[in-house]
Amino acid sequence: MKFIWSIIPLTAVFTSVSSILLRYNSTYDYSDLIPRPVDGVTCSNKLKSEGYNYFNEIPSRPNFGGAYFISKDNTAACSACRKFTYTNSDKTTTSVFFTVIDSADEGFTASKQTMQTLQASQAPEDFFLNEIDISEMPVDESNCGITS
Repeated sequence: MKFIWSIIPLTAVFTSVSSILLRYNSTYDYSDLIPRPVDGVTCSNKLKSEGYNYFNEIPSRPNFGGAYFISKDNTAACSACRKFTYTNSDKTTTSVFFTVIDSADEGFTASKQTMQTLQASQAPEDFFLNEIDISEMPVDESNCGITS
């Protein structure tokens, strides 16, 4: 009896998940009462072309921020959607969908609201860690409400 083995690329079987640093950055904090324009972020041109002129218009709000793979010379991944998962010391996990709108020197950067949401299972509302290790994976932009 002959067995025919076919090799399936691992990417077809496993979705890439990696552990990476997420840091707080006040740039992405906003208030619905005082709209903050997207002009200062690396992806502002793409955001504006998609109809998002203010932070509070981005569908995944408040879950957006910077990513290590974006730069002024490389904006192709602007509006990319990622799934972030944080596991606290009690092994409780919390996940959010996150829209990439800016560059980051290392890992990812996010708003106070995102940091608090991910850490909600262990931190009081007015407290959060400024840096946490998360797992992240690329997901379809529709998970972040982006319709481009």
